[in-house]
Amino acid sequence: FYANLSDHLEVESVVKFILVLFTYFKSAVNKDQANQVRQSQKHKKRGRQGTNKQSEGENTDDEADDIFDKFSADNTALMLSLADTINILWESIAELLKKHDNKACKKNLEDQFTGKDLGVVSILSHFEQKGMESLAEGNRQRARECFGTCSSFLACAARLEKKSVKEAA
Repeated sequence: FYANLSDHLEVESVVKFILVLFTYFKSAVNKDQANQVRQSQKHKKRGRQGTNKQSEGENTDDEADDIFDKFSADNTALMLSLADTINILWESIAELLKKHDNKACKKNLEDQFTGKDLGVVSILSHFEQKGMESLAEGNRQRARECFGTCSSFLACAARLEKKSVKEAA
C-alpha cells in the first residue's frame, strides 16, 4: 500500500506524511528516554532512602496532559512498523526527490532526519542499545524488532546527501 502511495499523491504530501510519522516516532523515543531517566532516578532514591514514596502508577501533571501518554518506544513492535513505513514511503519517492521541482521537499526531509534535537543517529543509538539490552535479557523477539528498526533507519540514512550528514556530525 505505502509503496504505491506516491502514484496517487504529490511528492510534497508523501513527504508531509513521512514527517508526521517521524515526529510521532521521535516523540515516542523522547518519552522512552524520559521514562528511563525517571526509572534510574527512582532506583537511586530507593538505594538512598530504602523505599519509594511515590506509587508506581502515579502520574505527574505533565504525564497526564501528554497525548502520547500510552505511546512509547518501549513498544518495539510498533516502532518497527513505523520505521518500516517511513522507509517504504521514502523509497517510493526517492527518484522523484532528485528532480529540481522537489528540492525543497528533499531538504525538509534531510533537515528533519539530521536534526540536532533527535535525528536519525540518536534514534539508531537508542534502538541499538535497547536491542543489546534485550539480547542480554534473552528477549530475542524484542532484539529483532530493535535491530529491524535500526535497519529501516539506516536505509533512510543512506538516502541522505553526504553534505547534510557531514553538517549534522
